[in-house]
Amino acid sequence: MGEIMVTPHGGLFEVRHALDEGRSSETLTTLVTPDGLRDHTRLTEGGEHRPVHTLRNLRRGWRAVLSAGDLQRAIHTLYPAVIEEGYAAHTHTLRATPWPTTARRQTGIYSKVQKATPEQVEHVAQEICGGCLKTRVWAGERLSQTFFGGVPGAIPCAEACTFLVAEIREEVAGKRGQAGGHSH
Repeated sequence: MGEIMVTPHGGLFEVRHALDEGRSSETLTTLVTPDGLRDHTRLTEGGEHRPVHTLRNLRRGWRAVLSAGDLQRAIHTLYPAVIEEGYAAHTHTLRATPWPTTARRQTGIYSKVQKATPEQVEHVAQEICGGCLKTRVWAGERLSQTFFGGVPGAIPCAEACTFLVAEIREEVAGKRGQAGGHSH
């Protein structure tokens, strides 16, 4: 699922970065709680904050050994709401929120996003969402299967995330990419 792999080991589960498959456990940092996993994966390998957990920037070099009871919490720590949204998509009950609906809900400094043109939204979304593991169902992209159907990377995105909303706000204000504006 996403950038991780989960392997059962005699009543416990090992979670690790998929690109670390085949690496000896001795060469990886071992974590034993969902909180330890959360703390270890908050930053990229370059030490930058990960504002969106589903961006393709999960650091490598770790493994978490967890009980069955801690596994769901650990997955939620790495990819919040992905299990729930993936299941809803798999059972055809996921309700996507189109961009205009998301934009209309914004208030205060974020109400500017209501003025974004479809071209601005798509331009920023291509840049931001292009690095994300999710499929933009909110933008009309099709997701015929999910990881519940055996497709590891098939993760739905039901609504534009707050990071994207903030970047669209910067785009509308003409500040995107400038000093003082957001950067990613």
